[in-house]
Amino acid sequence: MKEISSVKAIAKKLGLYNIANGDYEFPKPIPKEKHIDYFVRILQQEQMQRDVKARARRQSNSRLDNEMTFDSFETRAIKGIMQWHVEEFEKLKWLEKMFNVIFIGQAGTGKTHLANAIGNQVIASGKKVYCVNFNELLIWLSETDNKTYRSKLKYIRECSVIVVDEIGYLPITRLQALAFYGFVKECESKVSLVMTTNKEFREWGDLVGDEMLATAIIDRLTHKCQVIGLKGESYRLRFHQNIFQR
Repeated sequence: MKEISSVKAIAKKLGLYNIANGDYEFPKPIPKEKHIDYFVRILQQEQMQRDVKARARRQSNSRLDNEMTFDSFETRAIKGIMQWHVEEFEKLKWLEKMFNVIFIGQAGTGKTHLANAIGNQVIASGKKVYCVNFNELLIWLSETDNKTYRSKLKYIRECSVIVVDEIGYLPITRLQALAFYGFVKECESKVSLVMTTNKEFREWGDLVGDEMLATAIIDRLTHKCQVIGLKGESYRLRFHQNIFQR
């Protein structure tokens, strides 16, 4: 229809690209529908398409595993996390108050799954999240002359939640520990940190090589923080697969 072509041309000039490019079927008028109601429906579809694409971009940029959700986590298999904990995390009230979350436990107890589930929930709420391995983050913080790393740090500082995974699996230097302390201090009251670690807090002194520095980092992190200790048999061991079956 000529009228639709004209509408699409105008929409393109106005930056309404979902309408202009026909990313969805152009709505047909409902009998006796008022012009203003029809116009509102068109704009609603434009907004809906923008929301879908924006969420897809946030998800892609986050580096989260979108299959790790609260629905796919089995709370009965792990001690330390209850269903009501999950429900509270889902509500995101803690995010409004800039709380941090730290999951502590051995390998296979669901730390990374829960951290990703939180991140995916925040993505769904319309906010940005970024997931980064702890040692990778330390490299970014230490090599300040690297433009790529500076760009990545700039992006994650704009996020509502930063997921820092696998703290404690590899040793770090004192300079890296100092850089991490600065990062934690910078994030305080600006962004929520969701962290996973296999180290109890009493072991962080050995991790960073300085008891006082470890205490300062923990003090900053836990000022407003929910700490969850997870215990149980490794998920990977419980569901391991063999090459040979009898």
